[in-house]
Amino acid sequence: MAACRGFFECLLRLLNFVLTVLGLAMVGYGVYLLLEWMKISGGGSGAPPSPAPPAELLLFGRPMLTAVALSDGGSFFDKLPRAWFIYLFIGVGVVVFLVSLFGCIGAGTRNTCCLCCYSFLVLLLILVEAGAAAFIFFDRSWKDVRLLFSANLETKI
Repeated sequence: MAACRGFFECLLRLLNFVLTVLGLAMVGYGVYLLLEWMKISGGGSGAPPSPAPPAELLLFGRPMLTAVALSDGGSFFDKLPRAWFIYLFIGVGVVVFLVSLFGCIGAGTRNTCCLCCYSFLVLLLILVEAGAAAFIFFDRSWKDVRLLFSANLETKI
């Protein structure tokens, strides 16, 4: 029984280490996207705004998801900043990093409180992911985004 406990503890440490690195990578890539978005949109510097970026860059470049209008008007998404997806990406990276950090610390110290907190946060993340998936599945305005992306991919090929 002790061998199984040691194996699962090592597996938990390894998986949480990978998730910690993944969370930090998400934050780093999100910051990179935010800097690119600010460079493209002309914000974030004291220099005069540059001419409008080519439409192809906004449609097919990395910040493509931030340039998509999700509905015709009056929606919750219309009140968000144009770079909402980048902010969400950074936020998810921070949450993944913190949750996996709880798992790493809990597995390393065998702290029951930390492991219970980790288990609760993982369960909460799973419920939020299921809710977001259900929202995207049932919300009709996301179908327009999917059609836009598939049309853009077909023209690229």
